[in-house]
Amino acid sequence: MERKILSEKAREIIESNPPKQAEWELRYSYQWNPIVKNRSLKNSRDFCKELMGLDSLYTRSEIDRISIELGYNVFERRGGWWNHGDGVKTPYCRHVWVAEYVKAK
Repeated sequence: MERKILSEKAREIIESNPPKQAEWELRYSYQWNPIVKNRSLKNSRDFCKELMGLDSLYTRSEIDRISIELGYNVFERRGGWWNHGDGVKTPYCRHVWVAEYVKAK
């Protein structure tokens, strides 16, 4: 394979215009668990109502700070336990943290 050497002009163009790469950040949104059929916030906890109303994206460290403030792991338990109504109870609520990659500002 023959190796070609860049002309001086080509080298100047490349060096003055480095490739642009978007930087991405992992954030989490607070959303309804897809398996939930009754999506009324009426019976949700205040924690869930507030987060759902804010419609924001959070870093993991922000979620961890919320956990420290509330005294339990908000990432795992979210708003709290959930009684599915069919005898099944889970240690987490009807909402989930959804991972999203967003372009850094």
